[in-house]
Amino acid sequence: MPDPRYADTELSTGARTILTIGDLSVPQYGFYISTRDFAQKYPAVLRLLFDQLACQTNESLAHPQDTARFLSGNTGAPLAVWDRSGA
Repeated sequence: MPDPRYADTELSTGARTILTIGDLSVPQYGFYISTRDFAQKYPAVLRLLFDQLACQTNESLAHPQDTARFLSGNTGAPLAVWDRSGA
């Protein structure tokens, strides 16, 4: 996942990576939280949400420069930061 704060630090200070999470063989997890009641009442909504998130992730990864331009325009972080972050 792109991290503009990390990329900005690299670009502005010359910081360099000495270790990444992959080097530690530790999986990186993301999570979403819902109440049990909502999940039980609206399982189709959750399925749609996760399917859309997967589609968007795949699209973003397939078009990193378009994604970087979009994120730069919407966040105000410079395009170079998003390019560096791997967006």
